[in-house]
Amino acid sequence: MKITLFARGHRNQNGKLSQQQIDLTSQHPYRYYTPAYGYCAPHCSIQQTGLLPSSGATSDGDYVEYLVRARRCIAFADAADLKPIKFNQRKHRTMLESLRTACSLDHTTVWLSLCGTTFILTEPYTVLQHSPSVLAKTGFTYITVPESLSPYCGGWGSTPDASPGTKSYLICAVIHQAELAAIEEILRAESGITPIWNDLVGVTYV
Repeated sequence: MKITLFARGHRNQNGKLSQQQIDLTSQHPYRYYTPAYGYCAPHCSIQQTGLLPSSGATSDGDYVEYLVRARRCIAFADAADLKPIKFNQRKHRTMLESLRTACSLDHTTVWLSLCGTTFILTEPYTVLQHSPSVLAKTGFTYITVPESLSPYCGGWGSTPDASPGTKSYLICAVIHQAELAAIEEILRAESGITPIWNDLVGVTYV
């Protein structure tokens, strides 16, 4: 389905109110992906007037990062066939507490596969593991999500040679390793035909 997503309006370099939008293709409505993955939601809306403009003067494209993040989030979810779900204290606390002793958790979200497997997506600015192989020792396995399909990608830069400040790691219990390996294969194949992480494809001014 087609989704048009609007960024929060902002003041451009000339002080005039400006707003950007992105046209996306997805397998599900926008609400399927948010608010469970909320890192693009604060500054994006499916309604053009859904968000108040920022009050201060900002540079051109100040909120374009969130539009492109939404594109990557949707592409990741659709390719991996995973659904972001809200954190449940009763169901997910033990898993996250175990992971916290082994790795860096930042921008951490919970995802569910069609098989009912729980996956943790963490997107830190640091290395993942506190020490080598510590995740395996605690019963978990992980993959590194290709950059072009990594939802968060902190540290926005619009130049072709810019690199994101974060990496995205998809983690699950080792008993689901085969399912994770299948997802990795799909993501790697999809990344070959997906725009680079900061590509502005589909972005236009309203």
